[in-house]
Amino acid sequence: NHAGVWSGHNRQLCDFHKGNEGMIFFFKRRKLVLDMFTHRQMVFDAAKPKMAAHFYPDWWKALKTEIPINNDLFPTATMKRCMGIVDHYKHGIIQPLWSDFRIELAAIGDPNFSARFSDSTTRLSQHPSILRGSFAPESHYAHIKFDNPWVARCDDDVYFKWESPTWSMTRLNDYILLPGTIEFKYQYSMNVNLFFIKQSKAVMLEMKFGQPLVHLTPLTERPIELRHHMVDKSEFERFCQGEKISNINRYRAYRRAREVEEKVCPFKF
Repeated sequence: NHAGVWSGHNRQLCDFHKGNEGMIFFFKRRKLVLDMFTHRQMVFDAAKPKMAAHFYPDWWKALKTEIPINNDLFPTATMKRCMGIVDHYKHGIIQPLWSDFRIELAAIGDPNFSARFSDSTTRLSQHPSILRGSFAPESHYAHIKFDNPWVARCDDDVYFKWESPTWSMTRLNDYILLPGTIEFKYQYSMNVNLFFIKQSKAVMLEMKFGQPLVHLTPLTERPIELRHHMVDKSEFERFCQGEKISNINRYRAYRRAREVEEKVCPFKF
């Protein structure tokens, strides 16, 4: 009868738990695979995004773990032991700058500037200041968007925090990398927006090849596997079509259509 079946099943469960008391089961977390693509050979060879631990700043590496302060009998731990920094570099990805960049800024009050990359290839653009209202007026800031030579794709719907690599900046008052949160399942663009800060007089600012540009932190505890790919320009531009849906309404409509398609696809597992 049904009662007999269920009671037997329950006894088996009890026997299983009794036989495994004290045992701990470990389940290995599935890797989060992030595929990154470029069509530029020199960028592929010398400016790959890598795990952030490859980019600890030199000043941090040079620090001793402890130093004496005043007449204290016990030494004081330095930032070398700051878990906030150590864990920050354990869980993220950093993209280095792929070419030298220079910008000449007019003094505060003058909206003019001139900017270019030394590779003579990377495109620059900007959004009209009217699109951001009263935030960061042109009189004090110059907005520049770098067209990134890398795009990224992820099969999982995981968001990444887009942050400034502050600990690697030599001058904290030169520019601001604009933060945000982004995913790479439904769009692939990695273009970089910055505000360069004007001074009381005209200045020329420079960013060097290889310096950390963007720190990406996935909002998941899963380990990351980075894969880099060289593709031809037409394939790269196919990935960049996502830039055309950057408007939030178009993005949402596109995402809903993709989600519906994935649900009805008989080969989607």
